[in-house]
Amino acid sequence: ENVCLVLNDEGKVIPLQPNRGLSEIDDVVYGTFFLCGEDGENFCSLTNEQVERYLARFRELEIICDMPDAII
Repeated sequence: ENVCLVLNDEGKVIPLQPNRGLSEIDDVVYGTFFLCGEDGENFCSLTNEQVERYLARFRELEIICDMPDAII
């Protein structure tokens, strides 16, 4: 879909606060992040449709519990 999620890749080890669950890859984003389009090796704007889709996806606050054996 040519969309990049840009984040601090050390967020888990610093540790930053859990922010959003990514069920598509069974992982969690720690700390702040942003989404942008990608065009080859360059970042670019998202399309209007992508903006609407991701605003809807990330609109609601998520509560993430980091348990010893799992992230819920």
